[in-house]
Amino acid sequence: MPRGGDAPLFRQIYAQLRAAILAQEAFAAASDPNRFPAQLAFVKPWRATRLVWNTSPFFSSNRNLPFDPTGLTTLEAGGYNPLLGKAYTEIAAASLSMHKSQGVGSPPRRGARKEYFKLLSGEPMTNALFDGVDTNWSRVADSESIAAKIRQIISEFDPADPAASVAGLLELRQALSGVKDEAWIPEKKAELDQIIAERKLHPPREIDFDDAP
Repeated sequence: MPRGGDAPLFRQIYAQLRAAILAQEAFAAASDPNRFPAQLAFVKPWRATRLVWNTSPFFSSNRNLPFDPTGLTTLEAGGYNPLLGKAYTEIAAASLSMHKSQGVGSPPRRGARKEYFKLLSGEPMTNALFDGVDTNWSRVADSESIAAKIRQIISEFDPADPAASVAGLLELRQALSGVKDEAWIPEKKAELDQIIAERKLHPPREIDFDDAP
């Protein structure tokens, strides 16, 4: 056990380790209808495709060991967002620096940044983190017209005149109301309402609505 001033650090590390253990238990429990049957009156069992650990060379260097990425899936996270005028690594640094209660921070950086992922449970990855994960509207029944309308709005979008998209967005909202899905539709309608408001009042921003739930 740590002594004196080390105790708060130990409690923080222990809490993080416990959270990792609970994540693996939750991954299995979410798809088991016998674990929490009383909750099935409100939700349905669901199994995520996979559970991964976002590992890092830091964990090896901190123990004076060489980092071996063999068998790990990589993701380039150092891209630049021209609409925001920032690199994703800069956004991440700003987020980390807001952890004021932990007294941590990070200087903003630009450039390549590889993230490494190790499979803990679920389906293996072949090439990418989201291998085999369906992110299209095909997951939602009777949504073919929704997907087509979204593609049309995106293809016709004019950055110089964002308000011109409002009519199509309102048609899309009406079409969403005709789809019976309690999981995605309420969330997407809320996002759509925000996009419509911004098209009326502000210059365009990056839209994370895409052709997917």
